[in-house]
Formats: sequence, structure tokens, C-alpha cells
Amino acid sequence: VAGVIALLASAALADGRSVIKLKDTSNLPRLTALTATLDGETINLKDHGLDYRADELLGPQYGVGLHHDSSGYGWGKAGARETLQEYIDELGLLQVIAAVPSVIATDGLKHPAHFLECTELKKAGLSAMSLAIIAEVASAVMIIFHGLALVGLLPLSAKLAKGFAGLVWFTLTAGFLIVVCLAIGLYETEWTCNNDFVPAIRLSDHFVYNWAFPVGYLGYACSLLVFSVVLCFTSLEEGAQEFDKKKTIGGLVKVVVGLTVGLVIAASVSVGIAASQDAFKEVEVDPSVNPCKAQKPYHAAPGDNYFRNIECMKDNLVQVLEQ
Repeated sequence: VAGVIALLASAALADGRSVIKLKDTSNLPRLTALTATLDGETINLKDHGLDYRADELLGPQYGVGLHHDSSGYGWGKAGARETLQEYIDELGLLQVIAAVPSVIATDGLKHPAHFLECTELKKAGLSAMSLAIIAEVASAVMIIFHGLALVGLLPLSAKLAKGFAGLVWFTLTAGFLIVVCLAIGLYETEWTCNNDFVPAIRLSDHFVYNWAFPVGYLGYACSLLVFSVVLCFTSLEEGAQEFDKKKTIGGLVKVVVGLTVGLVIAASVSVGIAASQDAFKEVEVDPSVNPCKAQKPYHAAPGDNYFRNIECMKDNLVQVLEQ
């Protein structure tokens, strides 16, 4: 079990799409804000060319892992040398809008948590990464520990060995539960970002869970099972013990009860965290709002009115592209 946990933890850390990946393009809403303030006035960003979904900015196959994203950037790095708001402050809002296509082409937007300055989101992501590293180290230690115990080379008394094993497996169990609950909170919370283009983001609107999330629950169940077995079946006395059928049956019952109670606790906590962030709240649709209104683009670059032409012919040629 310790070996499997070590393998899965290392895979989740190594895979840049292990935790979340972008939804299908048909299910993605607009990511960028509709309005911003420029020189004390509120302007419509869409009219100035800023109207992007997450897949248009990051790529349709983009995802985020525990250690880095699918482009290889960690939580504290981005392809661009500076953050988005720093560019806006230095160059100007409209100039940065015009530069968005070139930034997309050079992967400058990734890692978005750092580039968009979503500080609290970064902190939560780094916490999850740290817990995964702890799980990796602890599982490696337990592989060595149980190996030495099997060959009789463990330099500890029976009491100390059981106490040490129980403590480490309890830490792993609690760590997995914290990680999956943290993942739910990360996924459902609306995070504030320090920039004018994407001032807030809720990951559940744009991403779906990937394979590492169910693996987190699997790791919790396995750790809980081993923790229960260590408590119920390892002896405090030195040397081999005689087989006792009654004690064995009693131990099995305790393990099953402990595993069941632990799974119920995990399910209750997970649902409670998701509910606290309105994960089960139905989205209310305003019937008076026309979702197709103002969807036609008018500018290829800020303010150039490229698509406002009405001429079907120019110099005796049909304007196929523009029309």
C-alpha cells in the first residue's frame, strides 16, 4: 500500500494536468471581464477587443497539476516576465488588449494563478502541493519501515514500532482527507485576482476534475485501512503470538467499522465544504436576457472598426472575408 501511494503521489506531482483540465469548448463561458475603468470612466472591454474564453487564452488541452501546469510552469512562475496588472500599469490598458494574441502565442499567460495575481489561490495550491510531497516522503519511509520489520531488523521495541506506524499512517490518512477537501474548496470558491481583465474566477465554471481527485479518495481509504489494521492486529508484546480466532474476528469487525466510519466522515466533510460554496445551487437564468445580444465582433484591433464595413463589393471584388 505504501508503495502504491508513493507511486500515485509522484505521478500526481509529475503530471501537469493531474488535478483539473479545461471543460469542453461548448461548455466554457467568457473568462474575461465585461467592463473596466480607464481614466475614471467605465469602458466595455468587449467593444475594445477583449472577449476570450479560457481555451482561447490557455489552449483547449490546458490543465493544472499539483506541482506545475501543462506548460511546465509552477505556482510562482509565468511565461511572461511580469504579471498582467504590471503590464497594464506600465503600457496602458488598451495597449495590453492589443498585445493579447502575441502573449497567447508565446504561452505568456501560464501559469495563470501567478500571471493574474490570484494570491489566495496560489497559497491554496502551494499548500496542496506541500501535502502531496509529505505523502510521498511518508510513504517512502513506511516502505523501509515495514521492510525492516518483516525481516526482523527494526531497531525498535514492539510498543514503539506500533506507535510509530500508527502515527505515520494516521498522518497520511488525515493528509489525504485534507488534500481532497482542499481540492473541493479550490474548485468551488470564487477567487479574487489583482488585475482588470480577470478580476475574479471560479474554477468550477471553466475546469473539470481530472484523475488525481478520485485518486485522493483512494489514497485516503487505503491509508485508513492500513491505519486500522495497525491498531487492531499488531501486538504490543515482543516475539511471535499464537493465533486467536476470537481476537482475529474481533479485529476484523473493528477494521470494518473503523473504515466505514472514516468513509462516512470523508463523505460528510466533502459534501459540507462543497455546499458551503454553493456547489449544489441551481443557476438562475434570467428569461429577459438575450444571450445572443451584442455577440458580433466589431474590432480586429482596439477601435479599428474592422468588422463594421457594409460594402459587399470593393474595387469590383466581393468582400468575402469581411462579410
